Amino acid sequence: MTIALRGRSKLGYVNGHIKAPNPSSQNYEAWQCKDQLVMSWLLNSIENNIAKIFSYSESSMDLWEAVKEMYGNQKGSC
Repeated sequence: MTIALRGRSKLGYVNGHIKAPNPSSQNYEAWQCKDQLVMSWLLNSIENNIAKIFSYSESSMDLWEAVKEMYGNQKGSC
């Protein structure tokens, strides 16, 4: 997923490098539109029943962190 996000210059939305402007800023709506697009890509890349768990996220970075926390450090067993 990071390859796809980086390829579209959107990785900064999930790693925190592209920060949300103040909601009263005229740039906020454009940022939110792009952030919601990234969220939709993330949610669409997850199995539907699992995506429902994370659909409450307020931003793509929140979603990314929640998924990473739940699944990111699991180790396979033999």
